[in-house]
Amino acid sequence: MDRGFLRRFRVKAFAASVAAAALCAAVLAAPQARGADFFEAYEAFQRGDYEEARAVWSTLAHDGDVDAQFNLGALYENGLGVAEDAEQAARWYRAAASRRLDLARLALARLQRVGALDPDPDEDQIKLLETAARRGLAEAQFELGVAYDQGLGVTQNHATAAGWYQRAAEQGLTDAQYNLATLYDEGLGTQRDFERARHWYIRAADAGEARAMNNLGYIFEKGLTGVRDYGNAVVWYRRAAHKGLAIAQSNLAALHYLGRGVPRDYEQSHRWYMAAAEQGDAVGQSGLGLLYANGLGVERDLVRAMAWFSLAAHAKGSAGADAIAYRDQVSRLLSPAERSVARTLSIEFAAPVSTQDTSAKPMRGVALPRPANDFRDSAIYAQRLLKSLGYYDAAVDGVAGEFTIEAAQRFLRENGLRLAPQITRNLVEALEDERAERVAAAAAAAAAAEEAAEQQRALEFYDQTVERNEQDQS
Repeated sequence: MDRGFLRRFRVKAFAASVAAAALCAAVLAAPQARGADFFEAYEAFQRGDYEEARAVWSTLAHDGDVDAQFNLGALYENGLGVAEDAEQAARWYRAAASRRLDLARLALARLQRVGALDPDPDEDQIKLLETAARRGLAEAQFELGVAYDQGLGVTQNHATAAGWYQRAAEQGLTDAQYNLATLYDEGLGTQRDFERARHWYIRAADAGEARAMNNLGYIFEKGLTGVRDYGNAVVWYRRAAHKGLAIAQSNLAALHYLGRGVPRDYEQSHRWYMAAAEQGDAVGQSGLGLLYANGLGVERDLVRAMAWFSLAAHAKGSAGADAIAYRDQVSRLLSPAERSVARTLSIEFAAPVSTQDTSAKPMRGVALPRPANDFRDSAIYAQRLLKSLGYYDAAVDGVAGEFTIEAAQRFLRENGLRLAPQITRNLVEALEDERAERVAAAAAAAAAAEEAAEQQRALEFYDQTVERNEQDQS
């Protein structure tokens, strides 16, 4: 038999096996999902392909998909894949809010609060927040707490703020836990209670809130719950300092300076005062001035001391007043030329503060697209899963009507599940399991196809090499 024919036969047969693997993936995914897929759009968003996410969510949103309407609004609010446009964002938030989506109400209220939208008497931000908050949305409860805490759109009332913070804090919202702790710490809207403040600070600190870590350090340093505990103060200040919180860096530097909770260490004090000072913290700047003025942990340098005191002198309150006094004392020990050098140094030291890049810092209160299981509506999520699996082809609107029930019945029947065709936790879990299995099967089939293709490429290379060798021999 002709060897070339054998090679051609093998290549064709191998190619057929690749096609069979791809066909297997399609069969495993049956019944086929129809049209745009919310899950795939969110995956595109996560990998930074905002235009692809927008295209899919736009199609779904125009078809009445309430979650897609919210996420499309979030893309317009943040200018991701589209030009930033508060009015377009509000348009889609309103569409979702009209279907009782609390996150959309919250997003609308935020846009109003920051002045991105013109006031609308039919869309009062406090009413929007209250509706979402009373329905249990933690973020809305927090925002309502902020409104009463600061008197934004309502009469300031710290007791009411504490109540809303409490409800959000109990749901695990870190910002609410921190704010509630500060009210107990300061005795605003409630009796001053350092034990409760410590409780909520710990909850927030365990979630990574640096300000809570610093405030815990202060409670332990001052013994506000009973006995001073410098060791614990150092622990909490250090955690916050390593997260970059300037006030914690200054507090940690002070304990190293005084030798409280740690051995006295002026070099460590210099390290942490410098970290805080470079962020513009007046206490850190003044602390550096003291170290240079006294030659502690560094070589004595009155010019640098005056430069740092001069920077700190611009601060308000006692920190600025102390820095002015120190600056004036040092200034009397310097010549006019040295004072001129100190002023020049002060300008140089200030430069890192003014040129810090803040573009990467997240904006508080800006909505971002959310995954399908993050909208707190089991009916919408069930419809989403049924649609993704190809059982449901109507609008994802949270209305568990005839089409939704028929889709659920078909899913249960084809998978041999004995569950009532109602939107329950058990049904949602069954749908999640089915989708996870299909995703895994499709991934395995794709991997097999890629491996087969790689083997085919290797065989083709081998055959080409053999053929060349045969030609050379002939």
